[in-house]
Amino acid sequence: MRMAIDVAFLNKDGEVLAVHENVVPWRILLCPRGTKITLEGRAFTFRKHSLIKGCCLDFNEGNLTFV
Repeated sequence: MRMAIDVAFLNKDGEVLAVHENVVPWRILLCPRGTKITLEGRAFTFRKHSLIKGCCLDFNEGNLTFV
């Protein structure tokens, strides 16, 4: 990884368990218990789209939507 990213950890139902913004290169994060999906994006992208702990995401037919 050469640039900072955002990282979100989700459970099997798509609920966001934790969000880490602007994670610098070579940083190691521990995922919360129950994590089944890790979502990565450009730094501060999750803030722009209001992705916060507790919200739910739905992955249908390759599309990502808030529930």
